[in-house]
Amino acid sequence: MRFTPLLLALIPALFALPTKAQTTSPAHPAAPTSYVNPFAGSGGGGGTTPEARTPFGMMGCGPDTRQWGTPSGTRYDAADAVLQGLSPTWGTPGTPEARQAACLLMPVVGRPDLRYMGEQEREANVAFASPLDAASQVAMPGYYAVNATRYGVRAEMTATHSTALLRFTFPDTTAYRGFVLDGDYGLRAPAEGDVSIVFVSRQEVLLTRRLPATRRGDTAQVRYVVARFERPYDAYNVRHERVTLPDARATRCKAEFGFELPPHTPLLVQVAVSALSADHARSLLHTEQPSWNFDSVRHAAHAQWQAQLAQVEANTADSAQRTLLYTALYRVACTTPATCMAEALLTPRPLRPEADATAHLLHEVHRHHMNGEATRTQDLCDSLLHGALVRQGVYGYRANDVSGDVSAWYAQNVLGLCPVVHEGRTLYSLGRPLLNVCTLVLPGGRRLTVHTKNNNYLNRHVRGASFNGHKLWPLHLTRTEVLKGGMLEVRMEK
Repeated sequence: MRFTPLLLALIPALFALPTKAQTTSPAHPAAPTSYVNPFAGSGGGGGTTPEARTPFGMMGCGPDTRQWGTPSGTRYDAADAVLQGLSPTWGTPGTPEARQAACLLMPVVGRPDLRYMGEQEREANVAFASPLDAASQVAMPGYYAVNATRYGVRAEMTATHSTALLRFTFPDTTAYRGFVLDGDYGLRAPAEGDVSIVFVSRQEVLLTRRLPATRRGDTAQVRYVVARFERPYDAYNVRHERVTLPDARATRCKAEFGFELPPHTPLLVQVAVSALSADHARSLLHTEQPSWNFDSVRHAAHAQWQAQLAQVEANTADSAQRTLLYTALYRVACTTPATCMAEALLTPRPLRPEADATAHLLHEVHRHHMNGEATRTQDLCDSLLHGALVRQGVYGYRANDVSGDVSAWYAQNVLGLCPVVHEGRTLYSLGRPLLNVCTLVLPGGRRLTVHTKNNNYLNRHVRGASFNGHKLWPLHLTRTEVLKGGMLEVRMEK
């Protein structure tokens, strides 16, 4: 692929960066989690969702604003004004399955409308949807909250590795209070399978979604969703409907549960999803949520995020730069199947079949270095990271980061080392480091520090480098060298 100035001008900007040399870090910088902005990229096609999730976890839970999804592949957009409900998502991070809602939950006051809405895109909202109070949203690593203004309910979410926990705080009223469990949410023609709901007990319900194979030769998939309630429900209603679609007949199903709650008493709901069996989903709840303590689960999730984000030490006092970096690392850990941050950053990311033009471009930037054009790679890195098409906040990711590839590329290039598979082995191409000093904590407690001298906006090219006191040429490291750790010293020039 040839990178012309016109093509570069059309590349969606990734992140906003300062244009002056980085300064040293403050004596006591704030915790890395305080710099994360989960809303970054949730508007304008950025493809992110402010959901509650643990690092590298299988379960997430967040808001749903679009029943049929956005063009970027998510069901949330910051510009939307309607809350469809709250959707647990399940699957290996970074895969299309992980972005599919397993079901939809919505707290309600008053009896909800469970009627079948059809499977056409003109039916944009579910019958029980609520206006979205954007100002009421709170998102931080491991936690999300929002007000369902139609019902006056505060909804909060947190998660463990494989389960979600929701807390609904209702207004003081004698009216019916409860929630809807929408089992067919997001299914559309052609037929995408059958849905059933079984009432296991007054504190447990099993939702089963049978999904047909999406590719020839694949087997049909089943998702077992187990929802448990902290207290027994006092009323319930379920609505099964057999619908006729152009190519098949399928079952659609929704249920509601009502609770007689004492004043100021929230309702807790645990959710687990399994592709194996209902018993496996129950075992996940038993193992990861043995008690009903929302704040304990939330604090544990936050501590996990703090531990993972702290594995990258950014030596800069620029809070905007720290926000960009730690938000990118957060996105990496939300979308990458890994066990630690170092593994997520040091593992080459394959080019996905659904990748767009920007993903293809980022995938090729360091190929120039491998082909003997290191200066061209450095120029491209500098242009992409300091380009004119830069916007921060909700609309900061103008490239689609639904799979986390944009965030991973950014974080790797802040460090200055990007993993590339070249001639059958993994090498780490030295690009254009952004910080004067940045350290990655490796497995086993070893540390890899990149110390960049003469680092400023004007000096975009690498004059020379050394690794652990030895001259580095060509400008790349092997995986063995990286995992041993040490000091990579880089000297920049115009």
